[in-house]
Amino acid sequence: MDGFSLKTNPFALLGVSPRAKVAEIEEAFEDAVIDRLEDEQSLLKTKQLLLTPNARLFAELSWLSEVAPRRADQLLAMLDRADTGALLKALPDLPPLSSANIAAEGCVRLGEVRFITPLLEAHNQLKQEATFDWVNSTRATAGFARVEASQIQDALRALRSSHARSVIAAIAGSPKSRSRADGSVFRLAKMTPISGISASKNDPLSLRL
Repeated sequence: MDGFSLKTNPFALLGVSPRAKVAEIEEAFEDAVIDRLEDEQSLLKTKQLLLTPNARLFAELSWLSEVAPRRADQLLAMLDRADTGALLKALPDLPPLSSANIAAEGCVRLGEVRFITPLLEAHNQLKQEATFDWVNSTRATAGFARVEASQIQDALRALRSSHARSVIAAIAGSPKSRSRADGSVFRLAKMTPISGISASKNDPLSLRL
């Protein structure tokens, strides 16, 4: 699985919201081709992904879908400025999934271990039922088919694995953090075990530093 990245999320590449209808996605694709934001073949694949109900689910969950577009733009600008302080201050007020995605991006793009704790807290607050409800509500607005609860469960599992890799990337890039946190345990609640991470019934995913 590729590393987590808000920059390469299909919604970011075409500059559309998850609430965008088919015609808006088509128009955004044409504008992106004219502006040569990416090569046309890559943009075509991005458009097709967003127009395919099953394929777009991971993109919906790994984007800032729960917040208004204007607020999403503000958060992305903070990331571009590497404004860690402002981002950490903003995270507690964000919905859990968007908070987790911003924190994961901060781990990877900024290499900041200070985003690990907010990431764990956001995942602890995530509720599959609530995610199911808002995804289908957003899809109703955009005119896309509903998803099943089992699809949400699978997509969240994939997202948690991607976020776990973000944590590993932040820790690996911070020798100072490794020395300070020697022997401590970061628990990524309910995350899927991945290579190099211990898992048990009582401790679903632990990173031992």
